[in-house]
Amino acid sequence: MPPLGADEKERSAYTQTIMGRMAQQITPREMRKAWFGVQHGIPAGDWSKHDTADKEKYRQCGNIDDFLTFKRQERDILLTRLRDENKLWYTVEINDEVFEFVKSDQEMEGGRREGDKIYITKIPYNTIRYLHETDAKMKRYYACHCPLIREAILQDQPISPDVCYCSLGHASHYLAGLDRELEGEVLESAVKGDARCRFVFYLSNKDDRR
Repeated sequence: MPPLGADEKERSAYTQTIMGRMAQQITPREMRKAWFGVQHGIPAGDWSKHDTADKEKYRQCGNIDDFLTFKRQERDILLTRLRDENKLWYTVEINDEVFEFVKSDQEMEGGRREGDKIYITKIPYNTIRYLHETDAKMKRYYACHCPLIREAILQDQPISPDVCYCSLGHASHYLAGLDRELEGEVLESAVKGDARCRFVFYLSNKDDRR
């Protein structure tokens, strides 16, 4: 483990060392599964409470599309309140520009179904700077929520994109209301050179592809 007080550069180096050891000892699938299970420092009870509430919302909605629409409505109500009260959404400052940017994208922090797939896009970590940044590297930097990867981007250091499966695991909680195991993939990520982080989840039960 990194020593207490280690800065982002030090912790990024530790993470890269850990990734190298994982690659030597377990399969790529096992590595992605391990990263998928990262809890982001959030107590299991908090995840459970959120997931249980969403399962009830899904039951009331009755189908996937109505559930995703409801979740986007919840998102927009929350963002409206935070914008009006001049409060942060986690680390994200919400102004009119950011609000319209998120609201215009059905995938962002919500989910959009297309056939048997649900696509989710992460809101950029520093959305205001992201929207106005023209340098490709810095745009990736402002997109990414992970301080370890942001440091690697700044230092032009390669790091395995498998680490982004922790973000896939986080995004899976947006769909916890569906109450099923969903296979997913990281389609785009800042660490791979993309300007955004985007995921796909596959609906495994054919009866629910409606």
